[in-house]
Amino acid sequence: MKHPAGLRCGWGLPAKSGVSGAMLSVIPGQGAIGFYSPPLDKEGNSVGGLFLLEQIAKTLRLSVFD
Repeated sequence: MKHPAGLRCGWGLPAKSGVSGAMLSVIPGQGAIGFYSPPLDKEGNSVGGLFLLEQIAKTLRLSVFD
């Protein structure tokens, strides 16, 4: 699910991606994660970045919804 402004919050972490493959995700009250992985999906999001973000969020239980 992609917001018109390019914001994502699929795994409970707000994130912004660019067409270059760069992504930035904020962990409220803790910090931020930035990464770069050029292969993009049909919506223009970093495929590797989304996978990495999902794994980090699940493993470390970083979701703002928990």
